Amino acid sequence: MSSRVEVYLNERKSNGGALANEWLELESLYQSRLWHELTLRVTSFVHRD
Repeated sequence: MSSRVEVYLNERKSNGGALANEWLELESLYQSRLWHELTLRVTSFVHRD
């Protein structure tokens, strides 16, 4: 994993509060190299109400 991505995701998980689980899922998809699934999840995460 890119160290910049790892640092960013760890910061978000630590400061995420209610969103910590969302960041954990994004990290898991990134680590698994599931690029399509990650793209869909990020899109959903950004566009949610």
